[in-house]
Amino acid sequence: MNILEVIKQYGSIFAILTTVIGWLLQERSMRQTLKRRDEEIRLKDEEIHRTLAQKDEDIRLKGEEIRHRIEIDLKEFNEKFITVVERMNGWLKDLPSPAELNDKLNVDFGNPFLIGIHVNQPDLFYGRKDILQSVISCAYGVQMQSVQILGVKRSGKTSFLHFLEYSVLRQMSKIIPVYIDARAQFISPENFYAYLLREMFKNLEKRNKNTQGSPNVPNWIPFETLSNSIEQLSNKQWGFLILLDDFTYLTNNPNLDEKFFGALRSLVLTGNIAFIISAFENIEQSKTFTSPFANIFTEFHYLGPLSDQDARNLIKEPATRFCHQFENEDIDFIIKVAGKMPYNIQKASSLLYDLHKKGLTGHEGCMQMKNEFITSMENRFIKQLKQLKDEEIGSLVKVSKKLSNTCFPRTLERLENYGFIEKVDGHYKVLGEAFADYLTHFKA
Repeated sequence: MNILEVIKQYGSIFAILTTVIGWLLQERSMRQTLKRRDEEIRLKDEEIHRTLAQKDEDIRLKGEEIRHRIEIDLKEFNEKFITVVERMNGWLKDLPSPAELNDKLNVDFGNPFLIGIHVNQPDLFYGRKDILQSVISCAYGVQMQSVQILGVKRSGKTSFLHFLEYSVLRQMSKIIPVYIDARAQFISPENFYAYLLREMFKNLEKRNKNTQGSPNVPNWIPFETLSNSIEQLSNKQWGFLILLDDFTYLTNNPNLDEKFFGALRSLVLTGNIAFIISAFENIEQSKTFTSPFANIFTEFHYLGPLSDQDARNLIKEPATRFCHQFENEDIDFIIKVAGKMPYNIQKASSLLYDLHKKGLTGHEGCMQMKNEFITSMENRFIKQLKQLKDEEIGSLVKVSKKLSNTCFPRTLERLENYGFIEKVDGHYKVLGEAFADYLTHFKA
């Protein structure tokens, strides 16, 4: 072997060794780099843990500080609350009744008669007991039936529905009354369905106090959600009496179409539910409302004039509660001037009550009341007549002039139902001298 072959052979080995040594050095460098990174990560973790531990400690100290402040505040509040309650109980104990205070100080407690607002206290509601019992019988029969409550403005429809709501709650354990004011601005059928279901749940929760909070109902739900909910509640033997006040506002709402009223009708046909609506005229006889929804009603009742005894009680009892007595002559005169519709009675009674408080009693007080009543009721008389058809207005004027024999019997019957006129000894007359006097001078 010559020298060139030896150099060539060992040169290849050297190159290999050099490559291997380079790889080993590179691996060593990488391990050292990874080791440094691991150490950096470890140190960073320790720093994070120390920071979190410090924050936990700060939070703990802050929490203890807050709890300590709360304990001090609660202690101070309890001491003040106990003092307030003791003072309140002492004040209530020493507080005289209205009658006692009136006797001691001769204080004027205002006027006991409600004018222009609905009655929401049962003991202030007078008359309509026969209608109330009839409606309750429809609601509590073998199958719940729907009813219309008809009357002119201010005839007491809203007060009647609230009294019906109270009576149902008191007498029927399985029926839930749900009052709905149709004057609300429902922007879609789905909006109405949501409102109705929300009120049903709320009233059901009031009746069944053992249940947890009722579910939240959004402002919009499809009809299927309402229908399914009513079906489930019906299966549990719950019934619902929907009291729809001022129903005409629904029929005039452009957002509610015939499909909507068809959906309400289907609820009655499939669920344990009935509608009690208030309106001016019978929707079954309406020329503008043509939905089959009108066919669900089995009865309708007019809120006409009160009976003579109910009218007298409405005059006498509120005044008595305010330690004032109307004489029988006063009561007769109020009915003679105002008629027997609740609003008119309360208006006239209120005026006479105020005059008596001012010392104007007897014949002089009654005549002053009549003058004030006629003046204050003129706008109301105008609004009443605007509800009527021309034929009905004409018949009223004729009755005021003792010409009822020239009127159509059906027209006279409607006017009697609404409380405008009454039949005495075979002849019709206008209820209330004030309204009769207004009609004799009325110009269409």
